Amino acid sequence: MELRRYLEILARRKWIIIIVAIVTIEIVVVASSLMVPVYSASTLVRIAQGQDGSINYVQLEYSDRLINTNVQLLQSRPFLEEVILRLSLPLSPAELSKQVNVQALPNTELIEITAQGNTGVTAANIAETLAALLIEEQSSLFAGPGKSARESLQEQLVIIEEDLQANRNQLKDMLGGAAGLVQLGSIEDLSTRIRIQEETYAMLLDENDRIRISEGLRANSISVVEPAIAPISPSKPNIPVNVALSVIVGLSAGIGLAFLFDNLDTRIHSSEDLTRVLNAHPLGWIPYFHKSEENFHGHLIMESDVRSPIAEAFRILRGNVLSLQKNGTPKVLMIASPEPDSGKSTILANLAASFAQSGKSVIVVDSDFGRPSLHKLFHLPFENGLSDVLFGLSTLEATLKTTSVYGVKVLTSGSIPSNSGDLLESKRLTKTIEALKGMADIILFDSPPLLAVADGAALAPLVDGVLLVIARHLATEKSINMALQQLEQVGAIVIGAVFNKADPRAGGFYFTHYNYIFPSKKYGNRLSRLFRRRSNKVRRLSWLRKKTKPSRYG
Repeated sequence: MELRRYLEILARRKWIIIIVAIVTIEIVVVASSLMVPVYSASTLVRIAQGQDGSINYVQLEYSDRLINTNVQLLQSRPFLEEVILRLSLPLSPAELSKQVNVQALPNTELIEITAQGNTGVTAANIAETLAALLIEEQSSLFAGPGKSARESLQEQLVIIEEDLQANRNQLKDMLGGAAGLVQLGSIEDLSTRIRIQEETYAMLLDENDRIRISEGLRANSISVVEPAIAPISPSKPNIPVNVALSVIVGLSAGIGLAFLFDNLDTRIHSSEDLTRVLNAHPLGWIPYFHKSEENFHGHLIMESDVRSPIAEAFRILRGNVLSLQKNGTPKVLMIASPEPDSGKSTILANLAASFAQSGKSVIVVDSDFGRPSLHKLFHLPFENGLSDVLFGLSTLEATLKTTSVYGVKVLTSGSIPSNSGDLLESKRLTKTIEALKGMADIILFDSPPLLAVADGAALAPLVDGVLLVIARHLATEKSINMALQQLEQVGAIVIGAVFNKADPRAGGFYFTHYNYIFPSKKYGNRLSRLFRRRSNKVRRLSWLRKKTKPSRYG
């Protein structure tokens, strides 16, 4: 039931949702078209650490630190200044920093460099230049300000090689001279020293080769995996994405405003709203129809189109009122409404015709001296009516007017008095009501709006029951409660309410389906009438072809 109520609110406030959505989309489209296009380009750089065949925690931690160090270096001011210098960009390092995004991809050795520019070529050049700077500066990143290990090792090799060559020459000279006891001991010492120097030299050569290989691996540790490509279309603004988001935001905002406005709106929009206010179901449900239709061909709807859904609604209302006979049906009813323009006079006239069609004799009395209207609905003069009877200027029998509706008589308002409230509170009105009871089965009083003037409250205690007419989109919870409170204070009996001007498309009612089952000449299905017109046209065209086309039998 709640879902159905939500759907009714959305259907009722659909224009708010549509307007908010359209305005939001237009604002986003205009704003996106006015934005300066921004192009984005990305390049992938791999930071590979040379491995010695074994993997340990220290190496993994060092690899993470190495990648994070390169990420920070790419965003540092010296790198940005070098990019600006090489590409001659009209930007400051701070402005370029906002256009560059460097991030390390998790669980990889990759760094993604994303750059933005006013053109695709500029964005690609910025990303490529940063990657090239990282590769160019890699040696200084690892070596530091002092000598490298390989340079120190090469200096040691030169020194040992010179000493070794000198010792070898000395040994050669000693071996070429006279061999004495002292000289033999010197030769042995020199040979031992040469052997040690040769071993040291060989060890340093091996270390030099290892360092050379390591530096070679390190020289290739930073490489561009995926070069930047100049994009054709801008990344910002992304108009399709912006429009899609604006549709979502616009619909969400529109739906929110629809529920907000509906929550603030206390008017009665459905029979469920009326049931909630009255804490009881209405006796009748009259669908909305235009004023031009309520007097179709000079007659009431109950006369002009008895098979229409609206006529059926009045018959249902008549049955519900007559069903109160089990508890003593009120013979004298006052048809009232909280505010003007609720359609109570039209309800009264058609309800009177419906009572008459069921075999009841009905007298309708127009006691709305401010805006009398029953004489218009029944096409009668309003002179010589209720006010004349109450003033003693005419008799009741002489003022009752016969209508075109069999079984219905009308006591029009008569001349409009200046003190209508006092006139309705007079004892003569009570006597008039008692006299009317003996002249018809049902008497219906058309009263002025309860909240507009005090005449209705003065008449309500004199009748057997009051039937409230509540108009959709007009009556509010406050006006209904005030009208009920006013009737309760004067001791009037409210027998029920009629929901007027209801939406025939509202869910849970059968008028639309009834209209298809029992189409009438005025309120029938428009689609069926269209098909009938087309079928008649087709038949006329077929008849013309038969007249003009020669017979096949000659």
